[in-house]
Amino acid sequence: MEFDWINIESVDDTVIDKFDCGNHAFNDFIQKQAKKWNAAGESVTYVFADIDEIKNHAVTRIYGFASINTLGLLFNNGKQNEYLPCAEIRLFAIAKQLRKHHDQTVLWSDIIFKTLLQNLYHMSTGIIGFKAIFLNANHDGYQLYIDNGFEIIKEYTVPQIDLKIEIEECTPLLLMITSKMIDNIFL
Repeated sequence: MEFDWINIESVDDTVIDKFDCGNHAFNDFIQKQAKKWNAAGESVTYVFADIDEIKNHAVTRIYGFASINTLGLLFNNGKQNEYLPCAEIRLFAIAKQLRKHHDQTVLWSDIIFKTLLQNLYHMSTGIIGFKAIFLNANHDGYQLYIDNGFEIIKEYTVPQIDLKIEIEECTPLLLMITSKMIDNIFL
């Protein structure tokens, strides 16, 4: 199966309501808040679906979603403050049935996450410029992000924790858009 992303606005609410990642806060967001956040400019939510269903305008199942926005991370170089322009992955989740316990040989979360990173790379070079990707990793996603090149933020000032979504104990991570990152996501 091959995945791509599509704006959540293009997906019927009955399909969205069937999505289950196993986390109440994430399910609640996609089912009740995502379209409101799109309209308010808080973030844009994309869903991952079968590429053939997207092409046929007939998405029947969501395999994952990502809510994206932009931000700047503050850095003081000793003389002045500078900002690192970033895309922020506000939320990322995959459907519960795609977790490792079903098929140890296919890591669906990695496939979908690499699709997200590929799309963000193309966005950074063709739509709106940014130099890095930021996210706050919860326990469930932490290893996936580390395995894909994200690192704990050390020299940048991280924005306040998002008070709009209750996700406990998150670790701020950053992935710089470099040739190494590009090689990793396109191989």
